Amino acid sequence: MAAGNIGPVVRANQKPRLVVLRGLTLQEPSMLTQCYAVSSGVTVWSGQLIEARWSSVRGRYEWVIYGQAPVSGLVADADPVPYFALQDSADTDVIASQGLTGLSSAGNFELRTPYFDAEDTYNQDLPVTVGDDGNIKLAATGDTVIGFVTRIRGAQSLRGQDSTFKVIQSASDEDVVTITTSYTKAAPAAGS
Repeated sequence: MAAGNIGPVVRANQKPRLVVLRGLTLQEPSMLTQCYAVSSGVTVWSGQLIEARWSSVRGRYEWVIYGQAPVSGLVADADPVPYFALQDSADTDVIASQGLTGLSSAGNFELRTPYFDAEDTYNQDLPVTVGDDGNIKLAATGDTVIGFVTRIRGAQSLRGQDSTFKVIQSASDEDVVTITTSYTKAAPAAGS
């Protein structure tokens, strides 16, 4: 590619970004989103499940990969709400603003993510929960459900349109799962 030309950016992990198909209007006050800094030493990819942990040292919440081992100086909630990372932690706007946007699994979003347990078979209407390493997986009986599969997993066209409504030629077909979020935090036990 010639110098000065703008071309497709190849991400280090070779996976597509999270695609929000329905439900995202960032300026609406009722949107269930949060924007926090990413904890030092943590790499977050767009589409991974993340959670906010309190830093008593910095006096703020910071993002880590959902279920990540304890991070020094960060306090984890007992039952944190899972969020989907909208951007990569290495995106220039995230670094400059010190804020990465997370979409709450309690929101009503339809999302397409490449982060899922590849051992599962994702058929329409099946419930999903939090898996390992920021992935989703099929929910078993007794698991907290964070959403439902709305489209069958498989090669999905990620070709889109830019602001001039031309098809983006650099996109490809990728293996992704499309879900609609519907997390509801479990009610506390009686007497607590």
